[in-house]
Amino acid sequence: MSGLFTEILDLLVQFTSSFLKTMPSEQSLTASTKLYSLLFETSTAESEENKTEGPEKDSQFSGDCGFTLKEKLSILNDLNFVFQANKEIAKRSSYWYLIKEGLVNCDDANRKLSLEVVKGNLKMVSDPQEVFGIPKAEFENMWTTFFDVYDTLECFGSHLTKAIWHKVELFYEYITKNDELYTRHDSKDDFCIPHLADFRSWLLCIYDRVATHSNLKIRRFIQKNTLTRTYITVHMAEYFMGEFQS
Repeated sequence: MSGLFTEILDLLVQFTSSFLKTMPSEQSLTASTKLYSLLFETSTAESEENKTEGPEKDSQFSGDCGFTLKEKLSILNDLNFVFQANKEIAKRSSYWYLIKEGLVNCDDANRKLSLEVVKGNLKMVSDPQEVFGIPKAEFENMWTTFFDVYDTLECFGSHLTKAIWHKVELFYEYITKNDELYTRHDSKDDFCIPHLADFRSWLLCIYDRVATHSNLKIRRFIQKNTLTRTYITVHMAEYFMGEFQS
């Protein structure tokens, strides 16, 4: 879109941000839900579908509100202080799909915006044990590993990624240890692992970023490395079926 539109959009977002900060908390939650649906969801039906957390069907949540991905992420980043405080929004798969769409995008500006949103959400988690049932040290270690691996993928050279890739073993160990939880998560009942604690999903996000990497050596190295895993078809089928059938 034009530069003038972008400037107007920035002003509107700044005004909205200031206005929401002055509202009572209950009114702010109601207003933020309506604003989120208006900006990022295409229909009332889709909004209703995403009110509760459930197994992600990411392809359904792409939306088309007329904004580019960069504009969506910029708006989300500026207003996330109110969106992340709204449990109804935080449970929606569309919210997390937009964040992950930015994380795996080829444009580094989109990736940086999504990273800011993720890190902002993590700052809201003061006690992972109470919120997710995960010890704080383990939770922080999982996310530190995610950022360490993800950051190396920002480099074109393959030596940094190759040197640190073994750390993804931590994710596989977590998935294996919580196999029963993931079995319930994948079933048709109402149990779902919270998004920030679903490290299988974040591992898949890393793999999706690998798939968009411009260095073919990195993509080949990681594909070969991952295919040697004994339980690849169980836990990583989503990535490989999409990667090799597309």
